[in-house]
Amino acid sequence: LKYLPLPSALIIFSSLINAPHKTIVLVGSYRTYSPGKTFESSTISINFIYSSLTVIISSYAFVFKSFNFSSVPFLLSILKAIFSFFLGALLILAFEPFNFWILSLIIPFLILISLERQNPKFSFILGYFFGLGFWLIGIFWIENSINVFGGANAFISSLLTIALSMFLSLFQGLIFLTYSFLKVDNFLTRLFLFPSVWVLSEWLREFLFSGFPWLYVGYASIDNSLINGFIPIAGIFGMSFIIILLSSSTLELFKNIKKPNLNSIILS
Repeated sequence: LKYLPLPSALIIFSSLINAPHKTIVLVGSYRTYSPGKTFESSTISINFIYSSLTVIISSYAFVFKSFNFSSVPFLLSILKAIFSFFLGALLILAFEPFNFWILSLIIPFLILISLERQNPKFSFILGYFFGLGFWLIGIFWIENSINVFGGANAFISSLLTIALSMFLSLFQGLIFLTYSFLKVDNFLTRLFLFPSVWVLSEWLREFLFSGFPWLYVGYASIDNSLINGFIPIAGIFGMSFIIILLSSSTLELFKNIKKPNLNSIILS
């Protein structure tokens, strides 16, 4: 926690120097309004980035001070959490307007590999940081909407967006926790458990606390010519299940590929 004052000071400083409707921005495209004129600006503000850094640093400090990782080397734990955060952020590229739908198959596959032989507590942490990367990148534009159209200053709008991201990350954490807690060494369980808990979390997010039906992984199937024909039949939750099932099936396929028997090759 001793490292928090620096990014926090940067947030406050950035909020003070940015006059209303003049948020410092980096990338993206967004129509921003200022008194007397309209101009094109971008959506990721310096305030939001500094706030995100604060959340990430404080989350790491809280998580790694709250749990006992006697079975997991500390540095390796941090690297795994960072990798999980990176996977969550990368999954956003599977959605519009990027449409790299192949990532919706690859990333759950990598997640399942990362969850191998993990205890439930650490699985929750990996899921939480996966969700943090997923939501901070996936809904970053809300910060500018709250700031420009809602009238809140840049600091408050960044804080609200990050708070929402931190809350939504709990759903991913619960996915990983439930999977790790319930998984057994059984073929059907390994195949269907992770897709089931993933879709269950999306379904709960549909209506829980008034609902937040955004960024269902099934949306990535719209431009996936291999499976988008099932959309009218399966619906959004069915497509999410199919996508994650393909990932878990691929992992099982890799696990069960038999190595060639050298003795039989030599004798033949």
